[in-house]
Amino acid sequence: MINISAKSSLKYFLEVNQPIAFAHPMKQLIRLFWFKETIKEGTRFLAWWIKKAAMTGIGELERVGKFCFETGLLNWQGLVNYCKHPVTHTKSTLNGLAK
Repeated sequence: MINISAKSSLKYFLEVNQPIAFAHPMKQLIRLFWFKETIKEGTRFLAWWIKKAAMTGIGELERVGKFCFETGLLNWQGLVNYCKHPVTHTKSTLNGLAK
């Protein structure tokens, strides 16, 4: 049985680490973009990811989502054109930025 002190410590630990628990899967999810085979799939995926990032309540992810909406990233054909014409060195460069 967990005592009250341990329960409050666990609760604090979970609250403090909640952003990490959400940010890491978001980072992993964005990597799925590189496996989209059509511009439509890529655009739909980015729209979903950006919306999810903007609604996380995590400052950095919210800023990324807001930046993407404000700059029109979804209309940035260079990124979604990767789905149609993959360029391998771009993939590794952009994944490096996500780390």
